[in-house]
Amino acid sequence: METKSTNYSCRCLSEIDSIAYLKNHDKNVKQRGYEQSVSWLLLHIEYFLGDKESFQLLLISDQDSRDLAFLPLCISYKSPKRIHSIRPLSSYYTSEYSPVLLSEYCSFPGLADAVACWLLKNALPWDSFHFGPFSPTSEFAQALFNGVGQYGLFAKNYYWFDNWYLNCSSRSFEQYYNGLPSRLKNTISRRRKKFEKQGTISFRIYSRPEEISQAVQEFESVYKASWKKPEGKPDFIRRFSVDAADRDWTRIGILYSNSVPCAAQLWYVANNVASIFKLAHDEQFKSYSVGSLLTLEMMKYVLEQDKVTTVDFLIGGDGYKKDWGFTMQERHGLAIFNRTLGGRLLALRHISLPDLKRKFGKWLLLGH
Repeated sequence: METKSTNYSCRCLSEIDSIAYLKNHDKNVKQRGYEQSVSWLLLHIEYFLGDKESFQLLLISDQDSRDLAFLPLCISYKSPKRIHSIRPLSSYYTSEYSPVLLSEYCSFPGLADAVACWLLKNALPWDSFHFGPFSPTSEFAQALFNGVGQYGLFAKNYYWFDNWYLNCSSRSFEQYYNGLPSRLKNTISRRRKKFEKQGTISFRIYSRPEEISQAVQEFESVYKASWKKPEGKPDFIRRFSVDAADRDWTRIGILYSNSVPCAAQLWYVANNVASIFKLAHDEQFKSYSVGSLLTLEMMKYVLEQDKVTTVDFLIGGDGYKKDWGFTMQERHGLAIFNRTLGGRLLALRHISLPDLKRKFGKWLLLGH
């Protein structure tokens, strides 16, 4: 079914047509990061689509039927004619979700209004729609929140997780290093000297496609020797890292001691942003701060070689990130509930009793 707002219209493709559309429009995507790449999305379909979910693209077009953007969605059905929930095609690896643009000439409020209109006029009844994670400053998310409210749907903007990032535009590595806390610099210097007394240490940062498979194996060997729980989807990371290397996005840093890998980090560099995806170190080398030694080398590489403008720590509010000069911001989610019985019951979980009585009593009880 196609629905129309003031300027844009939406249509939802079947799963088969959605996958074909992705594969045929890889070069048309105006990527704002690796998480909007077709490779990332196709691998998410393979690894993170639920057994009772269907993958569908929600295409947004202008008045001349030109596709402007799409939302990759997972739709869970109660029955062939009733939708339970609609959520982003995402996973615990997703740090930010937003419309995937096919044109640079589109309005985020216009896109959001088209999606709100589609939700209101969807041919199949649905209970809940979830969007995120997103930055609280997201123009699309704010417009979607306002839009569904104007259409009489209940929406809840909620905190999801913390994100640490570093704005390093026009900053050299020397300038960055000089700005680090003296305590951190002194610790790194002392631990490196201590570590060098144990033997030969070396750093390698792998980025060429022909190097990545072997580098991933070394990363995995360090990860297994670390304090971290086994990776949930190692094949997903392995396959995406290889695909991303073909676009010169993958950076795998390894710190060796006497040719033995003792710390490893996986970063992705795309659109002038270096994203710190995974960190690990062998526990037997913990006393030498091998993780910090490698982080400093990776920072030097992305600032001097890749000349990134932002370094993103992605998901997690660990306080140590502040020592590295990073700034914390929040990531939010948006839950939207329909006026179906199922939607109203789900909404009860997201709002307090005083809010129910004060703001949403009539909506919940009468459906106005």
